[in-house]
Amino acid sequence: MGGKAKPTKHTTKEINGKIHAAKMKAGGAGGGLNGKEKRIAPKEGKKDVYIQCEKCLTMQPSIKTMQIHYENKHPKENWAEAVNLYNKDEEVDEAQEYEKYEEPVYDEANNEENN
Repeated sequence: MGGKAKPTKHTTKEINGKIHAAKMKAGGAGGGLNGKEKRIAPKEGKKDVYIQCEKCLTMQPSIKTMQIHYENKHPKENWAEAVNLYNKDEEVDEAQEYEKYEEPVYDEANNEENN
């Protein structure tokens, strides 16, 4: 038996669902599948987002967090020796980056023929 009160137009579940959908559309909590590209893309000024641990294959965002990871998860390993593995990877990436860049070649003969 219903009460005499005025019936509500929207339930709390419906309102909360609309608020949640609006947050997800605006990029809240990573945006789900639509925000995957933003989460995976490297940050401004960085080449790659993560560094992979050689021991347990977990991903870490920087050398500093990798050091903390080694201290907590691999206490028997020597970080002073392991840091060389990760620094070497960064140096190789920088060298490859320079090799990819090629100076554009302008052909003056072709340029004169086109004009």
